[in-house]
Amino acid sequence: MIFCENYSDLPTNKPKLFRNKLRRERNKLRKERQKEEENWFGNITGIGFDGRRDATLQISELNGKYYTSTILEDHYVITGEPGDFYLDHFSPESGKGIDIAHGIYKKVCGTELENRLSLVKADGTNVNTGHRNGSIRYLEMFLGKPLQHDICLLHLNELPLRHVFMKLDGTTKGPDKFAGSIGSKLNGNVSEWKVVKFKPIPYNGFILLGNETLDSLSTDQYYAYRICCSIITGDLDDDLALLEVGPINHSRWLTLACRILRYYASLVKPSKNLKMIAEFIVTVYFPSWFHIKVKNKLTDGAGNLFHLIQRVNKFPDKNVREICYKILNNNSYFAHGENILIAMLADEEEEVRVRAVNKLLNIKGLNEIFTCEDSFEGGVVESESEDEPAEDDDETKYPPMNKGRNKYLDILMKFSQIYRQKFGKKKVILYTTFKVLPQQNIFIQLNVFKIKF
Repeated sequence: MIFCENYSDLPTNKPKLFRNKLRRERNKLRKERQKEEENWFGNITGIGFDGRRDATLQISELNGKYYTSTILEDHYVITGEPGDFYLDHFSPESGKGIDIAHGIYKKVCGTELENRLSLVKADGTNVNTGHRNGSIRYLEMFLGKPLQHDICLLHLNELPLRHVFMKLDGTTKGPDKFAGSIGSKLNGNVSEWKVVKFKPIPYNGFILLGNETLDSLSTDQYYAYRICCSIITGDLDDDLALLEVGPINHSRWLTLACRILRYYASLVKPSKNLKMIAEFIVTVYFPSWFHIKVKNKLTDGAGNLFHLIQRVNKFPDKNVREICYKILNNNSYFAHGENILIAMLADEEEEVRVRAVNKLLNIKGLNEIFTCEDSFEGGVVESESEDEPAEDDDETKYPPMNKGRNKYLDILMKFSQIYRQKFGKKKVILYTTFKVLPQQNIFIQLNVFKIKF
């Protein structure tokens, strides 16, 4: 096929495509797409956002001449929910939470989404979830209303592995290397590593995926599933041994976990720390990762967190458990009362759903009695010691903010009270303890929830 500007340029023996016709079809498709996007803001009720810092080309003018330069700039993408589709993108003035929230607010301000917005999705980084200077907190103050927080559990699942690995092996050394005795040997082509008779790591709780889920996995995710099954059974297939894994990247811990297991299968006598890290990956990290992959709805969040805590509780090494407890205590967003209530409302048993509805009605009744409507703002769990101090920003460039809202409840997980209790129809009880501020005694009844997972 060739492009032609006019009929005189037409060959006689080749298919033709006129540039004007292609241009008309593009314009037609753009207009149809724009009409669809106008309706999106009226149908969605939630947004998700994520970003990264990229090298960006910049053009500057000096004395009538133009010069190009490369700068590092934050780029953020906004997606719509339900449906998880692209909405818009922006570049905040800085990486601070208030500027990120301001960039999001400018995109939704004046649209139907401004009034309909009730949920926000984001990673669990401190710049997003900080209860004083987090971008979600600022977005709520810009909008003047609380939002349901949907914090990424896959991001949470990486944190225990990251801290356990660095505690047992050492810190990073450059953007794609580690300084420890184990991490320093994980670079290179894994297909060139030999396969020996290694000691299997048995685990009966590993989830088995169906064909539909396996087809949806990426290459590295499919490799992770197969290598984990091989380490459990003690049999590494020849075709799996010849497959490659993605390179080491400090923002992609799934490929690092794959390389650790492949390295474990190449050693007859692995070190004590390597065996412990491999056991943690097989019994905690990957089971939780695939469990979240299968049960990926907001209503599954509390259950996924519960199962992650249970796997950590069963890990034999006490020091590793303590490392994980500290991480989970600062990032257990789905252990917050409102997220547990959401899970209860979607439970398969009517008894649990009725209990959740009665709890909500009870809370609303107390709010009316004490005239503090909408003062229950949940969804963020943040350690006060890690929160950034407030900075003196030029507030004239930002929209008015409702700063009179109460702080979020700060959750304190008591892991000794999180356990399974089987009775009757195998219900599971999750006890969650809150630190209730003096002015929030109204929510004392949120201390204990019973929920089946």
